Amino acid sequence: MATNTGVIRPFVSVDFERVTEIYDLSHAAEYAGEVVKFPPEYLLDSPVLLDLFHASDIFVFDDGEIKGFVGYQDEKIIWLYVDPDYQGQRIGLRLIDFVMGLRKNIATLTVVKSNLPALGLYQNLGFKVVGEFEFDYQNQPVKALNLISEHALKLIDKLNN
Repeated sequence: MATNTGVIRPFVSVDFERVTEIYDLSHAAEYAGEVVKFPPEYLLDSPVLLDLFHASDIFVFDDGEIKGFVGYQDEKIIWLYVDPDYQGQRIGLRLIDFVMGLRKNIATLTVVKSNLPALGLYQNLGFKVVGEFEFDYQNQPVKALNLISEHALKLIDKLNN
């Protein structure tokens, strides 16, 4: 069932408990395609992630219940999580669309290479893979992709010509 109602609004402190719940429920899916099965990582247990969260501009999708959130810093999308019970309802698409409309300079993001649902969403929104790298996650190597928006690629092309 598609979600046609609901608003995207700035995160406020009373949203924190629900947003951390969504992160905790959704985060495992980021690494579900990996050969290694990782134990859960909880937002409240990671000072580094909490600092990153609090340093980001965060918006929530709210239709009486917060169902997802997106966050960015400068030109990079850092966070996009939707409660698994509400995935497939275009909430992630609406959140990304909102942020890109709000901040025309949003240009980059990173995704775990094996996270095919997220990669597909970003590519459907016009993001292109421009690089690959490996990072350490829970003492295991994981491949990730750098993506850049089609809009940013056009600007770069225009500047170079």
